[in-house]
Amino acid sequence: PSAGRMDHIHLILAITTLCAFVSGEPSFSQTPKRLQREVNAPAPIDCQLSSWGSWSRCDPCTKHRYRSRSIERFGQYGGAPCVNTLGDIQRCIPEEDCMEPPVFCGNDFECESGRCIKARLLCNGDNDCGDYSDETCDDKDPKPPCRNMEIELSEIARTAGDGLNILGMKPKRNPFDNEYFNGICDRVRDGKTYFRKPWNVAALVYKTRADKSFTTETYHDAKSVMSKIIEGLTVNVDASLSLKITPTEQKNLTVGASAGLGYSKNKSVQRLRQYSETKDKTYMRVSGTVQLASFQMRTRGAMLSPTFIEDIKSLPRDYDKAEYFSILEMYGTHYTVSGTVGGKYDLVYVLDSIVMKSLDITTEDVTDCLKLNAGANIGGTENGAKVDVNPNVKTDICNKGGGETETEPRRTQKPVIESIISFVDGGSVEYVTALEEKLNKKEPVADVDDYIQWASSLKDSPTVINSKSNPIISLIPTDIKDAYIKTRNLERAIEEYLDEHSVCKCQPCQNGGKVMVIDGECICKCTLHYEGVACQNIKSDLFSTPKQPIDGGWGCWTISPNCVDGEIIATRKCDNPVPQEGGKPCHGQQTKKIPCEK
Repeated sequence: PSAGRMDHIHLILAITTLCAFVSGEPSFSQTPKRLQREVNAPAPIDCQLSSWGSWSRCDPCTKHRYRSRSIERFGQYGGAPCVNTLGDIQRCIPEEDCMEPPVFCGNDFECESGRCIKARLLCNGDNDCGDYSDETCDDKDPKPPCRNMEIELSEIARTAGDGLNILGMKPKRNPFDNEYFNGICDRVRDGKTYFRKPWNVAALVYKTRADKSFTTETYHDAKSVMSKIIEGLTVNVDASLSLKITPTEQKNLTVGASAGLGYSKNKSVQRLRQYSETKDKTYMRVSGTVQLASFQMRTRGAMLSPTFIEDIKSLPRDYDKAEYFSILEMYGTHYTVSGTVGGKYDLVYVLDSIVMKSLDITTEDVTDCLKLNAGANIGGTENGAKVDVNPNVKTDICNKGGGETETEPRRTQKPVIESIISFVDGGSVEYVTALEEKLNKKEPVADVDDYIQWASSLKDSPTVINSKSNPIISLIPTDIKDAYIKTRNLERAIEEYLDEHSVCKCQPCQNGGKVMVIDGECICKCTLHYEGVACQNIKSDLFSTPKQPIDGGWGCWTISPNCVDGEIIATRKCDNPVPQEGGKPCHGQQTKKIPCEK
């Protein structure tokens, strides 16, 4: 590239550049400590769990018995959050035999895994069985579908159909076998490179597109930022804000890189959480997306992962919610049917409002300093990323420092940007980890090279950025033992999983505040004039204290004890709290039916 182009590149996309005044950051521990008791604050409430239920019968196929417990009250007001498992399991000796239906493949080939494949797929070099038992071909020369061409599997196609969790958690496994090709050499092109498309993916179109500009949002309290983040990560049900990032019901299974990324997002939430009762801060959220491709899954004849099928088979016939919850946390409550993949760039800048005021700096000035108004965009080319910039941006603000004088130019300065918290989604573990390390330093920094490296790594580790989804229950094979019962049980588990982590298990916030749950802890988002862990204090004596409208909130579901005609009836009341002072009534249904099996 020309020298002018390189100058432009290094001038802009300091989208994450922290200017000269970025330094310092509070020290955070990974486990939140009790907050210092506020004036008029309610007493801390620790997580309350029910006693264990009775043990189930010994399942004849798994040779285990199960029991579960429930969350009765989340931690609140600085109390201990709910982070413990809800399930318990023991080995046992069953009183009856496990009657597994025999595998019958007819004229097809029976794999050692139990999968049936067409005889034409034998000895073609592909792992059609999922365990390579179709490739034991000492006396035959393999006949590859792509002949002698070496064509890599598209990484975007490999992750197509990934799971989605209704509470925002990142599932750890894909339910599809996206290394199955059904003997077809179907190629798609990205620039000059051809990739092989798996059978499960009906359509895959490469088209790189980036937001023309970054979205910048400014907030004056951390809870408002957290509320927006929850809305973006979860499915909004009954206007409830509940986010669960940390898995509690997953078995000890080997998982991929996404586990580390989920842990990273958990740390980011906890870091932002530490600011929830901090005053004199401004929060600037900078976000944008890079789209690489779109996909559509096959609606019929999809090949599922052998691991997914085995995990479904290992579920007990008798319903145990913790065991079924483990499937939801491993694979998701839903899976993607179609969507766009790429990456989401999302940083929260924590600004010191007092320093900004002393230096006469506005958030618009900080935006200009960070080159956020420079018209940067990234478009895909065959040779990589392309960055077009407008060099006419303000840089004088970057040279300002709080407390600096002509006589004491090196005087210790308080930073304008105190901290940067990353909610980046997508990109390789190496680049995301490197970005996290830079942002966690005493003087955090991230420049144009970090952004470009992150964007360039998306092709190796993309994530779903927009999608249509179906419930995971629609993937349960109809030919496995107890398929109908397990489908009904998993449908029930999705309902109960949402109810288990509902905000109904929180104390209502005072003065019209809205409650949200983040990883087993209730947090109050206050209205404009109030503050505190329960929104119990007025911000200033200058404010009048008019009666605040209090919207109604649903209490928890009360479930009938009997399963009648395959259904359980659940009811709830709008009393947590009841509407007051002209507040809105509860929105949503008062009764519902949950599937069950006797």
